[in-house]
Amino acid sequence: MLLLWGMFVKTTRRRRGDKVYEYLSLVETVRKGSKIGHRTLLRLGEVTALRESGQLGRIIAALERHLHKQRVDVDSLAAEGAPAVGAVAAAAAVWKQLDLGGFFTKVGAERRADVLEHAVFAMVANRLVAPCSKRRLPEWTEHDVIMPQGWSAPSLDQYYRALDAVADTKNETEEHLYRQLCNLTNLNLRLVCYDLTSTYFEGSTQKSDGFPSRVFGYSRDHRPDRPQIVIGLLCTTDGIPIAHHVFTGNTNDASTLPDVLDDLTKRGLITCWPPDSTAIGSPPKPFRLSTRTLFGCRSPNTVAEPRMSPSKTGPAQWWSNPTVVPVGTPNAPPN
Repeated sequence: MLLLWGMFVKTTRRRRGDKVYEYLSLVETVRKGSKIGHRTLLRLGEVTALRESGQLGRIIAALERHLHKQRVDVDSLAAEGAPAVGAVAAAAAVWKQLDLGGFFTKVGAERRADVLEHAVFAMVANRLVAPCSKRRLPEWTEHDVIMPQGWSAPSLDQYYRALDAVADTKNETEEHLYRQLCNLTNLNLRLVCYDLTSTYFEGSTQKSDGFPSRVFGYSRDHRPDRPQIVIGLLCTTDGIPIAHHVFTGNTNDASTLPDVLDDLTKRGLITCWPPDSTAIGSPPKPFRLSTRTLFGCRSPNTVAEPRMSPSKTGPAQWWSNPTVVPVGTPNAPPN
């Protein structure tokens, strides 16, 4: 029994002395019993001779006339770029896990901003993947990446207005993220870190009534010739932010701590134990905060217990290393 599978052009190489010659043949694949082979229908000739004589071009042109589609020269094509998919998809997955879509949908409904959620997601994804200006953001979402299904493209004005909404709901956003992260990641709050940095602004150095926090101060960027702001960040040892605060550019570092702790305690994000507390649950006593003052943080299911560490330069003093023990074991000794 003989089965025919199809025809194709086969290239055969033959060595003669130091040269290798290529021959073209029109063959078909056949199967006879359990064996598969090729049957030559037409020998076209040696490739170099066919090319130099023009016969190869005429054969190809004759076959192309019977094509229903135009043949494209692959060598003439060039890829200018391809939209990225993976990074934005990963950002969308985390966004969904943290329920930020639902949170900003509610905020948008209160402000009558239907695309607020989409604008904030685009800004967050862009900041994670390839930071650019808000002015270029519409182009980035249209050409550089593939946004999630169901995402609606906001206008440039809507991006700017979304920034106002994010700023106005700063506290609510931090509290929402804190609750979600506690549920999803079981945050380790045995030790939390608080630090400050500064960022300066280019442009006019004159004071602005619309931006009073932008003033001259000690610059960590070594740019004392530029106005700046000071940013305080509270995060876990894994680098997960809990909250942040913005201060005027000439704020002293140590002076920020009392107000920050007071604000975070009132919002229920942390619980602070003064250095002279000797037992969990003892009433707070007045104490002076400094850059080395001990304070502990807890989630709703933990309490903090102070701990003493010896000073390398003097007598024992309170250090900024709290110990956290589970609720129900208030008398557990420090590690």
